Amino acid sequence: PPRFGGSVEAVKVGPQKGTGSFVAALIYRPRSDRVHSNTRTILYSHGNATDVGAMSYMQAVLAGCLEVNVVMYDYSGYGASGGVALESNTYRDVG
Repeated sequence: PPRFGGSVEAVKVGPQKGTGSFVAALIYRPRSDRVHSNTRTILYSHGNATDVGAMSYMQAVLAGCLEVNVVMYDYSGYGASGGVALESNTYRDVG
């Protein structure tokens, strides 16, 4: 990703009810001197045919330029996320 002066943290969220699987996510945070009590967070669901790695440039730009936290995740069954790639699991990922 481009240098934006912020930080990137890899996390696993879960386990999910019903499946016990985890969702892998990256959290992009703006520079600490740009964070304040009303800093917002964007949950970014990427489109088809891409993943969190391929979208890292955009997330760094969003976090740095808008001074927001950006949480981006891999859908169940893809990337480092566990589970099975099903539509119902996708809804559970963001729920």
